[in-house]
Amino acid sequence: MEYNENKIYWDEFYRKEELYGPSSFCNLVKCSFGLEYLIIDIGCGTGRDSRAFLENKYEVRGIDSSEVVITKNNEYSLKQYSKEVYFSIDVSCVKDFSSLINSIKKIAEMQNKKILIYSRFFLHAINDDTERVFLDTLEVYLEKGDCIALEFRTIEDKQTTKIYDNHYRRYIDTNKFEQNLKKYNCFEVSFFQKGTGMSLYKTEDPYLARYFIDVR
Repeated sequence: MEYNENKIYWDEFYRKEELYGPSSFCNLVKCSFGLEYLIIDIGCGTGRDSRAFLENKYEVRGIDSSEVVITKNNEYSLKQYSKEVYFSIDVSCVKDFSSLINSIKKIAEMQNKKILIYSRFFLHAINDDTERVFLDTLEVYLEKGDCIALEFRTIEDKQTTKIYDNHYRRYIDTNKFEQNLKKYNCFEVSFFQKGTGMSLYKTEDPYLARYFIDVR
């Protein structure tokens, strides 16, 4: 499937599918970052991880391009927390993404919190140009003490068996990704993990990379 067809696929997926309970990456992040962070869950999907963060008293905002899933997520957050914390934004749109990150940054400042960008299974769902917008925008708006937590599929995962294999994926070369990160003087990798056995789902065991990136 071509990248520009991806949104249609995910709108239909979220109309039919529900995923519950935190991912293993979410659990790792909860053990690694405290409540002093406001978490921005980018590519939040069904909200399984952002819900887990909310249940553990984190301040959270969720972003996804699917209006379908954002509506469903906000129905939940309104019912449970009497507020909407999810936003439908296309990260590839520099103006919209920058405006939202800036507005959330102001909320974090008012609450005396740092920002944690949390992004699981999002980076491999976007193309190279959108990744550039993503990182460029974070470089502009994040400050020293903020952090980024990423989990994504790598090139080693290309040949593994997939349960859902009918949508766009970009398998990421971690060597190239790290070389690209070096273009941003403010980003420093503080944790890296790569391999299988980290996110088992039914019969699927994807080959993944995990990064914690400090903003300095």
